[in-house]
Amino acid sequence: MSLNAPVVLDTVVDVISSSRAHVCLVCCYQLMTDVLGHAVDDTHAAAAAGGKIFITRHGERADLADERWLAQAEVADDPPLTEQGLQQASELGRRLQAEDIRQIYSSPFLRTVQTAQEVAGCLKGDISICIEDGLAEGMLTRLFPDGRPNFRSAEELKLLCKSVDPAYKSLIRLSFPEDYDESQERCKQIACQLAERHKHENILLVAHGLSVEYLATALVTKQKCSLHIPYCCLTECIRDGEGEWSYGLHMDQEFLSNKQEKSDADKQREMWGQKNSSS
Repeated sequence: MSLNAPVVLDTVVDVISSSRAHVCLVCCYQLMTDVLGHAVDDTHAAAAAGGKIFITRHGERADLADERWLAQAEVADDPPLTEQGLQQASELGRRLQAEDIRQIYSSPFLRTVQTAQEVAGCLKGDISICIEDGLAEGMLTRLFPDGRPNFRSAEELKLLCKSVDPAYKSLIRLSFPEDYDESQERCKQIACQLAERHKHENILLVAHGLSVEYLATALVTKQKCSLHIPYCCLTECIRDGEGEWSYGLHMDQEFLSNKQEKSDADKQREMWGQKNSSS
């Protein structure tokens, strides 16, 4: 193929004369690449980091707030929330409104499901409550000397708390009785399973003092867990891009208008007969 010299020369001159414009275009292209590249990197980093797991304890329980409740209780081992407990749960829900919670999991005890319902009622969208036995109170004979506690079924709980999903099947099957090590292992299993199921979503786990401690320590292994676990306190577990967990909020109750006193929470810890747990 032959080339026309004058045409080639004219093309070279045009390129040289437009070199400044060319440099500008190159610079703009590089700038756009950098900006978009950083945006993509940020998106990938966010996806790699995944969702957060929020863990809370239920609100104030009726049997510990008023001993007279037991005298008229239909189900003595499954007390409901007090009015103050419902208020604490509602304030917890308002605190979580900005956290984009996509799913709530609750222990099968009524007080935790009521707490979960108050939270769900404060959140945007149709957030359901999955009844997960793995989040339950420790199945200790010290706490339940008369045998395995009588849980309401998911269908029965649905009649009391409208956001309960009766179709959900618990990932963990409870055994009775448990010792402390078995209770801790059960909580570790469900924490890991739910973390895997919701890698890129924020979820809330509603549990009990002992199970809150065990759930938190199952995820966050390099930071010390507080033993002060008051009603409706909020713990935030954050996963980084390497899969390591750390605490954001930790046993926080600053958003509550009626906070449980530390002395009261410490008295409840004595129920367990284990110094490094909370009821």
